[in-house]
Amino acid sequence: WWGGSDGLQNNGIPETLRSGIFYSDKINDKIDVGLNYTYNTSELTAESNRNLQYILRDTTYSVREENISRNTTEDHLINGRLKIQADSLTEIEILPSYTISKTKDINSLNNIFISQNGDTNSASLLNQDNKNEYTNFSTEIRIKREFKKKDRLLKYAFSYNESENDEIQFNLTENTYVDTSDNTIDQNIIFNNDSKRYQSQLLFREPITNKWGIDIEHLYKVNISNQDMSTFNYNNLNEEYTDLDNNFSNDFNNKKLTNRAGLYYSYRYKKDRIKIGGYVRNVQIENNNITGLDSTNLNFWDVLPQFIYNHKFNNSQRLKINYRTNSRQPSVNQLQPVQNNSNPNQITVGNPDLIPDYSHQFSASYNHWKGLSGSFIWSSLNHRIVQNPFANQITYDRGRTISKTVNLDKNNTYSSLNFGGKVPLGRTSLGLNFRNFSSYNITNSIVDRVENATTTLSQSNELSLEWDADSIFFEFGAEVSYSNPNNSISKLTSQPFFTYEYWLDAEIELPWNMMLWTESSYTINTQRTDGYNINFLIINCGLEKRFTKKENIILSLEGNDIFNQNIIAQRQIQNNVIIDNMTTIISRYFLARLTYRFTNNIKPKDDTFD
Repeated sequence: WWGGSDGLQNNGIPETLRSGIFYSDKINDKIDVGLNYTYNTSELTAESNRNLQYILRDTTYSVREENISRNTTEDHLINGRLKIQADSLTEIEILPSYTISKTKDINSLNNIFISQNGDTNSASLLNQDNKNEYTNFSTEIRIKREFKKKDRLLKYAFSYNESENDEIQFNLTENTYVDTSDNTIDQNIIFNNDSKRYQSQLLFREPITNKWGIDIEHLYKVNISNQDMSTFNYNNLNEEYTDLDNNFSNDFNNKKLTNRAGLYYSYRYKKDRIKIGGYVRNVQIENNNITGLDSTNLNFWDVLPQFIYNHKFNNSQRLKINYRTNSRQPSVNQLQPVQNNSNPNQITVGNPDLIPDYSHQFSASYNHWKGLSGSFIWSSLNHRIVQNPFANQITYDRGRTISKTVNLDKNNTYSSLNFGGKVPLGRTSLGLNFRNFSSYNITNSIVDRVENATTTLSQSNELSLEWDADSIFFEFGAEVSYSNPNNSISKLTSQPFFTYEYWLDAEIELPWNMMLWTESSYTINTQRTDGYNINFLIINCGLEKRFTKKENIILSLEGNDIFNQNIIAQRQIQNNVIIDNMTTIISRYFLARLTYRFTNNIKPKDDTFD
């Protein structure tokens, strides 16, 4: 399979139907064709509870959320492929794709706003009914030309992408207040978004000597987007949604032209590889606010240097050092100058004056493995600095948040150190696995007109024992995760928390070409908000039988979440907001699966089309 999405983006889908067909054929020595079609329909009902703690300069307040949602999705995906070997040195590939997706969401969201003293200030009940239809067509033409001169290469690709998204949403919000009169918001939001993208990309590689070579690259891209959002209030006289609300309606289009040229020098000698160069890029952005009868034209030049160094000590030991730069343009949603009232308690506003950010990223990695003993070690070090970053500017009004994306003159930084490996214990099948994940991030925002820096230190360590023999595999271990977020806006924000997880995975080969497998984990959450220190046990298991001499027909019975825990629990930190989330879903299911494999050199548990 290639391209697109299979539509399965939720955990614990209780009802789903998925089918498809795959066709591939080599017509002759020069032509390969392929076609696949996937159909997916799914339905998910979930209940979730969240506690959001907002850290302000001189106080805090909390929002308790209870949400019941039902989502239905229907997807159709078609991919094609035509590969032509024009001659011994020239290859042409055409990749068309078409997707249509329909979704329906019904949500009921109950919010209670609580002061620092524990008093209820207000409450709201939001009922949403949303229908969405999305279509996308894309095609790409690739041409690859090799030459008689060794390592000389020419690549060209042209792609076209067209998408349309139509959405209709009904919002009914009932607000109750302790110290003022209540109110009701009853609206119909109609949102239409269509976009087109044209992209041309060229690469020419020329070896100068046996050691030195150059790469010349060029990219030309045009993005055209249109967004039309119309919000209508309910008219009690005619009992229809006919009153246009100009505060939440706007017609906006955006055109972005990107022109980028690159030049790289490459050096290859024995065990060393170096690539150094960069891009010069021009981006022109035209924002037209059709409703407001105004426009903004932006023109940016960027120099984006890049450096890559690889050292191969031997076939099993390598070092890589990388430095790269990047600049991101704001999205259309961030630019559109109108309030988005899809959730009246969390309003977002676009900003047409946004300019691109600029980032520097340093990374290094080292890997070493020994095939005979099975031992290995891997490691990575990353540090990223974002200049002129996109940041949230947030104001609060009786618990309601109004956020806007702005540029800040302070840097965001992201740092991480990760490593792990396996150490065999003696001359047995027993091994010790270890993993470390460390990160330290600093992000900036504006909270009620005050600049706020959020620093988050996270640490996670895993240790496990593994037995990997011909007929038995098992691994049991533990993971401890720690996170400590702090906000400069208040001294009350340091709320570190721990998560513990213990797991046991096993695969046992049985007689008669059968295999029994199980996956189990026990999670302990601590130092959360009251009611969110949740512990749960998840066990999945399966039994499969392989038929025929090639063992390419597999019948299996699988059980997911045997104890029906039906839960997802996590904590998130978003600037000055600490979010504890607990979602209850219908997760337990039993599945009978029949799989036919066209090749028998894939392990039975690998995911393939069935």
